[in-house]
Amino acid sequence: MKKGEIVGIAGVAGNGQRELTEAIYGLRKVSSGRILLGNTDVTHMPIRRRLEIGISYIPQERVRYGVIRSFSILENILLDRFEEDMFSIKRVPLLKLLDYNSISKYTEELVRRYEIVTPHIREKAGALSGGNIQRLILARELERLPKILIAEEPTAGLDIKATEYVRQKLLDLKASGVGILLISSDLTEIFQLSDVIAVMYGGEIVGVFKPEEISYEDIGLYMTGVSKMPRDEVLRRWELY
Repeated sequence: MKKGEIVGIAGVAGNGQRELTEAIYGLRKVSSGRILLGNTDVTHMPIRRRLEIGISYIPQERVRYGVIRSFSILENILLDRFEEDMFSIKRVPLLKLLDYNSISKYTEELVRRYEIVTPHIREKAGALSGGNIQRLILARELERLPKILIAEEPTAGLDIKATEYVRQKLLDLKASGVGILLISSDLTEIFQLSDVIAVMYGGEIVGVFKPEEISYEDIGLYMTGVSKMPRDEVLRRWELY
């Protein structure tokens, strides 16, 4: 994957997509091979460090894994950032106190920019609609200024307005130079957003294409295991594209 590129992973659910995302993000141990971000080997790096170097993640199960439902919007947005200097007041060299004024202003700004519908930033995340939970996750993950974003079924279950909003955010992020790994069971989404499409079947990449090189019908043959590209051709195209 290159900067400013969306790589779409197409495939029937259960063919290794989740394992792929978990390995990249650090939720699953890698038994062989390496995961590189630029020249940095992140294969065995803890999640906290992966976040620091620029990997963000939008999980498929947004309510279960994307937010803590009993936490407020403010707390969910700042889940892993409370220690940053911009959100704290130094009292002595080894002691910091949270700067709630700065935290509240930051959260209110994100609620406004990401159009999160809520009566208050102290509202619990579990009280939000699915579309607004997704906007909350987007706000948190995109404001980290990632180098790579893993977007797993980012529009599943959303209404038309929320779907278009999320897709536009992904395109805006791409335009800013971020690489995006898009995992989606929606082939229309894959074809519309992706610069490169990789098809997964049986836990491996069985085809790599530019969207204009393959039809919906033909990609379905790869997704169901009827067609399979030779391994050396997969590697050649992956390097080429």
